[in-house]
This record gives sequence, C-alpha cells and structure tokens, in this order.
Amino acid sequence: MKFVDRYKETALLTGTLARGGELVVIYGRRRIGKSTLIKKVMQEGRDVYYQADETQTANQLYLLSKSIATVIPGFDSVVYPTWWALLEAFNYRVDVSDAATLCLDEFPYLVKSDSTLPSVIQKFWDTANPRFNLILCGSSQQSMYSDVLNAKSPLYGRSNCIIKLQPISIAYMAEALDIKAAEDAVVNYAFWGGVPRYWGLCERNGGFEGAVRQLLLSPEGMLIDEPDRLLRDELRDLTFSRTLLSTIGNGVNRLSEIAGRMGRNSTELSAPLRRLIDMGFLERETPYGDDARNSKRSVYKIKDPFMDAYYNFVSPNASLIAMGKDDAVWSIINARMSGYVGQYWERLCREAVSGCEIEGTWYDAASRWWGNVYDSATKQSRMVELDVVTMSLDRQILLVGECKWTAPEYAQRLIDELREKAHLLPFASKAKEVKLVLFLRSKPLDAEQIDGTDATIYYPEDIIKMHLANG
Repeated sequence: MKFVDRYKETALLTGTLARGGELVVIYGRRRIGKSTLIKKVMQEGRDVYYQADETQTANQLYLLSKSIATVIPGFDSVVYPTWWALLEAFNYRVDVSDAATLCLDEFPYLVKSDSTLPSVIQKFWDTANPRFNLILCGSSQQSMYSDVLNAKSPLYGRSNCIIKLQPISIAYMAEALDIKAAEDAVVNYAFWGGVPRYWGLCERNGGFEGAVRQLLLSPEGMLIDEPDRLLRDELRDLTFSRTLLSTIGNGVNRLSEIAGRMGRNSTELSAPLRRLIDMGFLERETPYGDDARNSKRSVYKIKDPFMDAYYNFVSPNASLIAMGKDDAVWSIINARMSGYVGQYWERLCREAVSGCEIEGTWYDAASRWWGNVYDSATKQSRMVELDVVTMSLDRQILLVGECKWTAPEYAQRLIDELREKAHLLPFASKAKEVKLVLFLRSKPLDAEQIDGTDATIYYPEDIIKMHLANG
C-alpha cells in the first residue's frame, strides 16, 4: 500500500535524527504504522532496526548483535554479556559524523526480560557521550508510559522528541486505497478507521465487502481476534473490558444504564472507562456547551471505528461466523449499514468544521447537542437533537448542522426543520446570526431550487477536502 500522510511526523523525526546523539520515543496502538514510519526515515547500510520478541535477555543481545552486524561487519563475533557492553561497543564502532540510528522496537518486551534496562540506558545517555541516535518504540501505551514517560522512570526527561502516533485522517484513505468516490471512502472509514495496517489488508482482500468477509466474517479471518490482541497490550482483565465494550457497542450509553446492564455500581466503572478512553477505544460525549466534568447528560460511545464495527456486527454474530454463515451476517450488516455509517458521517462532519474557517469565519470545536426544550408554539416541552453545533471564535455566529446519510431527500424541508430546532436552543439568542448547514450523502431532490442563501450544503467530497485542509 502507498505510504501516505505522516508529513509532520516524518519531518520531526528526520530533523531530530540529523542532529545525532538523540533519544527518541515513539508509541501508539498496534498496527498504527510506527514501524513503517521509522523504517521510512532510517537509512539502509547505516542505521539498525531491531524488533524485539518475548525471549530472555541473552538471546535478545545475541539477535541484536546479528542485526548490527549487517551494518558493522563482525559486530556479532563477540558475546555481549550486558546491555551496557553492547551499547558501549556500538557507540565505539559508529562513525560520529554519520548520526547513525539504533531502533529498539517493541521496547516493553526488552524491559519485561530485564527491568534494569531503562536505568542502564539512562546512565549510558548521561555519562557515555552517545554518538548515535536511539529510538525506543512500543505498542503498549501503558508500558511505554511506565518504562519511559512516567516521572518515576529513569528515562524521564531524556528525550527531546516524543511522538504518539495517531490514526491517519480520512483525507488520505482514498489516496491510499485508490478509492474513486468520496462516499466509498466514508463507508470504508466507518469500518477500518485511520489504521493503515487495516487499509493494507483491505486492499489485498478485494475491496470493502471482500475485506469484511475475509477478515471479520470468516472463522479464520486475520482480524477476528484483533480486539483481544489490542486489549491484551494494555489490560489484565480482558473479560471485563470486552463486556464493557460490548455493552456500549450495543447501544447502552449512559453510565447508570451501563452499570445496570453489567450488574455493577457506577463507581466501579470509572477507572475501566478512563483506561479505555486513554487507549482511544472509547469517548465520553457531552452536549455542546456543557461542562464535561460536571455534565449529567454525558454518554459513552466506542470511538475507534474498527472496534465499533466489531462489537456491532462481529461479536453479536460470533455463532453464525463460527458456522461459516458469512452470507447471513453480511445481510445483517447491509440492513444496518446506512445507520451505522451515518454515525461516522456525523463525526467526520463535526471534525471537519472544528477549528476550521468556513466562508471567512473561524469556528470553535463542534459537537452534538441534545436535551429537552420548551416549544412556545406548542407550549410543550420536547426533545431536540442537533448533529453539529459550534460557535464562531468571536462568539457572533452560531453554526448548526444536520447530517443525513440516506437516499436523496428534499433539502428545503430539512432546512426548515433545522431552522426551527436551531432557534429552540437555549443559547441561540446569544448569537447575532445563526448559520444553517446541511451535510448530505448526495444531492437533494430539489437541488435546482436551493440557492444557498438559506443554508450551505456539503457533500462527502467537500468534507474530505476540509479534513485535508485541516491537516
């Protein structure tokens, strides 16, 4: 698959390594592209990339010396009894003018076999005048934090370059997978998210439907056990985390409801929910304008698209998948596809306008809004939900949007309904102007009659361009 995006990370890493003698830390969830990024900037014949495994220290030192010998002939002719001995020998043998780099990938495995390694590296970095760059990379965010980034770690404060690799924006998915239609990019993103490894597997398995069937709906699918692998990197109690994700994935979103479904007290869930949020698998959503710390209207949702797809479609149908009934499960997915993708369409639209300039106006972070409002026309209270709400940075313009991932509808009807709901917002009167925006899957049935004065309309290709512009 084509290497896309990572422009900022590549520039930062290249510039740091060019200085020489730098300690670099790179971490992020499994399959996010850490190793690919590192290999992209490393120079063949000078730099050494080593991927650790779960074996004892003596074997790791032996294997690493073999890797170093590919660029420093004869380096493996000596048995290195300690990490200090190997680092010292490598430091002596490298050319100081080359700014060579040694990468220790899956660093937590090395620490697991020798807990003194962070202290050894700290002492070496402080006293041995290192002539090479050292990259410490790992998938376990919890381990990388405790071994390298925590204030109690010996290596704390030694690195001038720390990169937490994030998922890639949808703006690059079409380029990576050679997707022609922006609508298809949205559908793919709703299942695979911004994880490049999943994109590559999708590309090799016949496009979207073929990839879903081969990777997720087959008993031998490569990603059928992926959630367990991801959770095992960070958590001890897999059963509890699986149950929590499954409960939320099946539409139980409020804390009290989640606790009731799981037969637990709400206070027992605070720490597990926070861990899953820190890992990027869950998010806590509050209505626009609410204080996130104190809001009683917060809901929990699965944030990672792949995990969401898994707990929506794979986990509930595990028995059918085990029997090889992929056609039956695919029919279930097809029946729910529009509603499922629609949630990610809403999220992509909110992300696109957040911190973005629209028609000459810069806007704050966008989110949903929901709540009971008083309707003076009917003299009754009613529940209102709006997909996109944000204010201009100067607090003069309130932007309110409706997202639709459905068959073509009449835009004027949507505009009228949106205008009505917008003016029911409790903070609408604080703005001098209310800007209405429709985010539609395709052109409305009355497209020729809409002149753009009442509302602005964006389509998938517009949203992807906005994501690209936002970097």
